[in-house]
Amino acid sequence: MTKHLMQHLYPVIWLDQAAQINDAGMSKFKNSFWYIQISIHIAAYCLIAIGAILIIVSFVLGVVRCRQVSNKKVSGESRDGQISLD
Repeated sequence: MTKHLMQHLYPVIWLDQAAQINDAGMSKFKNSFWYIQISIHIAAYCLIAIGAILIIVSFVLGVVRCRQVSNKKVSGESRDGQISLD
């Protein structure tokens, strides 16, 4: 039954490493990661705000551009400022 199985090495002894830290070291450890976490959140919200501002500005510029083009078509002006008689 086991003659078709490949040879493997299995661990006989398992060693577990552990360490204990005092309260002062733990608070220093938490504070160092707290600043990184807050910085990441601030950067994320700043990027979201910049993206929202860019979307609003592009929308406003698009509306202004469409109004300029439609006003030129209504008044009959061409791109070079001459009036067409079409």
